Amino acid sequence: MRIKILFLTALTFLNVSSFAQDICVPVPSEKIIRQGLLSENACGPAAILNALQFGNENLQSVYQKIPGESANDKLIYIADHYGKNASVVEKGKTLFGIDRGMMADDILPFFNAILGQYNVPQLQETYGDLAVGESTMAHLRRMHGYLVQSIRSGVPVVASIRSFATQKDPNDGQMKWQGVAAHVILITKVPGELQPFQKGFNFEFIDPSNGTVEEGYLHIEDIRGFAAIKGSGSENFQWLDGSPFLLAVLPSLNLDTNRQEWSSRTLMTLNYIVGSFQKD
Repeated sequence: MRIKILFLTALTFLNVSSFAQDICVPVPSEKIIRQGLLSENACGPAAILNALQFGNENLQSVYQKIPGESANDKLIYIADHYGKNASVVEKGKTLFGIDRGMMADDILPFFNAILGQYNVPQLQETYGDLAVGESTMAHLRRMHGYLVQSIRSGVPVVASIRSFATQKDPNDGQMKWQGVAAHVILITKVPGELQPFQKGFNFEFIDPSNGTVEEGYLHIEDIRGFAAIKGSGSENFQWLDGSPFLLAVLPSLNLDTNRQEWSSRTLMTLNYIVGSFQKD
């Protein structure tokens, strides 16, 4: 009888644990496009081209129509053809630069310029910051909802990840949060729903820097507050306090966190996303 009870308990636990199916976009790993085919700063264009290649029928049709016989040809084409459009962030600069990459706010106009040329519906963007009056748990579920909406429709989510570290300010000698680096990834898999007790969730993404599928974890931070930047460019940004973004645990990325003092606190945030979703 005891064995039977333990067996039923185990089954109950398994049923609770597997509460929802994952929402994903299939990714044949051998077809992933690496940014290094063009430049080590081309994570934005590479993530967008991967989204076109692995997305729904509309996106795949666009990928096929982009001039070029190979992925390398197509990456060079979109960087040259669309990357030369004017930046929406920095006056006098382009959406993409081979030596500087692409800023977060320029991802959407770059992507939508490609889709617009082939009469495919436009995508949406949002920064990942906590809304005024929003609890951290509600914030987690809102951001998770955006990812689910987009991936369920066959549009993997282009995401900007930013790293931050506490560093000594040379002007006053005080420890302050400073931006360190940024990277663009493509989110391809998330859980279909969250349990009420969950404070984070696993996800899968394409890292264009090495052309691999990787795993990460997004979560709230209620214990140790931090500050982070919203916006991009030299002027169009603001510092936000009070744990304003979801934190990302990404074992495969360091984003220059390995260059910080051993005693410095470092973290990564889900900064900005582009996909197919309806914002509240």
